[in-house]
Amino acid sequence: MWEVHWPSSVVCLLTCPLWDTLTFESYAVFLHNFKGRTIDGLGCLHLHFHFKLLQRYFLCHEVKKRCATCLRINQTSAEFFVTHVLFVLFSCVYCIVKGMVGLVTGGASGLGRATVERLVQSGASAVILDLPSSEGQALAASLGDRCAFAPADVTSQADVQSAVSLAREKFGKLDLAVNCAGIAVAVKTYNFKKDTPHSLEDFQRVINVNIAGTFNVIRLAVGEMGKNEPDADGHRGCIINTASVAAFDGQVGQAAYSASKGGIVGMTLPIARDLAPMGIRVITIAPGLFATPLLASLPEKVRSFLARQVPFPSRLGDPAEFAHLVTSLAENPMINGEIIRLDGAIRMQP
Repeated sequence: MWEVHWPSSVVCLLTCPLWDTLTFESYAVFLHNFKGRTIDGLGCLHLHFHFKLLQRYFLCHEVKKRCATCLRINQTSAEFFVTHVLFVLFSCVYCIVKGMVGLVTGGASGLGRATVERLVQSGASAVILDLPSSEGQALAASLGDRCAFAPADVTSQADVQSAVSLAREKFGKLDLAVNCAGIAVAVKTYNFKKDTPHSLEDFQRVINVNIAGTFNVIRLAVGEMGKNEPDADGHRGCIINTASVAAFDGQVGQAAYSASKGGIVGMTLPIARDLAPMGIRVITIAPGLFATPLLASLPEKVRSFLARQVPFPSRLGDPAEFAHLVTSLAENPMINGEIIRLDGAIRMQP
């Protein structure tokens, strides 16, 4: 799925007789083995760690001389050639996200918007799934040809299927689905002053959007991912859900919201196990306090108070940090069935 297409200059260097003359055989074999193969997260880390050492070795006098002899060029040209090849090689490795196609629910604002923007900026394509009343169309237009808007309600089978189909029709496939859409109400279980119980309709609405909506997107998105050709690991796609620290540290008035986010946490592992035979991973992020439009609507005094509750860094999270984690998880094939707290070590008080 994230196959590296090696430029001819890289193939030339990796296959030329020069390798037989190097005393740095382990690196030669290591790099040669990556030719034409899918690059995973560990490979990226390994290559990055050794880049400077490789560069220093490849540009030493003896290697340049051998390279010049092998390629029948002068040493200055050989130095330029080797530097170019290393640059292209590592550029290829770090373009894993490039070419991916992601579907992001709630993608017109907050965490979802940051995710869409990062995907497009990284060379991926994105379908924004959000309500018709959202700013999804304007955002998609601003991001160019690699972004499309699918007006949809996550609880509607027809709407979500249409969004999934749009990904295939416009971009040719679907590699990633990120569930950011969600709602909340702040109501106590029972208001004893007014002798009024929590509205059952409100509770059901939160559960329906947050749990059923997330599941609806998962079940339809993976049908499309299953059509992808597997990579060397058998990997076909990735689902990333958004829960909340409220799933673990629910506060007063968060019965509905905490229940909904706890449901997302609870279904992560069984769905990951369901989809493992098809090479589709499922991961959930549980964010803490982030500077989303919801928190932005609060008075500055309240936002400052909330920020001080975060041990470190003592501030609200930046949606870009959430988006960064999304792309990191999408790139790392070994992370599966996990719940990852992204919260600055906060533990919410009652």
